Amino acid sequence: MLRNPAFATTVVTGYLALYYILFYTGASESVITAMFACSPILVVWMAITIIKYGKYTGKELSEHEEWGYEDREIPNVK
Repeated sequence: MLRNPAFATTVVTGYLALYYILFYTGASESVITAMFACSPILVVWMAITIIKYGKYTGKELSEHEEWGYEDREIPNVK
């Protein structure tokens, strides 16, 4: 479960939403400070999980392609 990129993204997004809700509703300053201090750890965990265990399902680049945009046609430049 901790190696699932979707789980990591959901947890960190939920943590961010909870932080903003608590911030704007006037939670104590110590809670907000503690959550803010812990947030870089969660973001780094999410990034490492996505990079290490994420699967790319798009098409691979050809020999002559330098950039791969799936939403645009490849121009015929010779």
